[in-house]
Amino acid sequence: IEKASMACAREIPEVRVYKGRVVSGDQFVSDLGKKEWLVQTFDGYCTEMEGAAIAQTAYLNNIPFLIIRAISDKADQSAEMAYSEFEHMAINNTVKLLNGLIPEL
Repeated sequence: IEKASMACAREIPEVRVYKGRVVSGDQFVSDLGKKEWLVQTFDGYCTEMEGAAIAQTAYLNNIPFLIIRAISDKADQSAEMAYSEFEHMAINNTVKLLNGLIPEL
């Protein structure tokens, strides 16, 4: 986690890094009430739908893993940009991050 955080700070300093609990489930969360319940119940920083399956598979197979997420919105109808614009930016940032991180692993 620290290597990824340092690589991000070095390669894409304009991106903020958050470390914390991610709530993973089978629903897209866009309702403010559901978001608040998840935060209060699980103390999660963000929600997503894929990471738990990856983590469980890696854990069961004794494989170290790191899940890196780009947060597109706040699950409260306040998205700051269109998803297509965010997607392009997230792809570029991910490539920069991985190019800086992989040599250190």
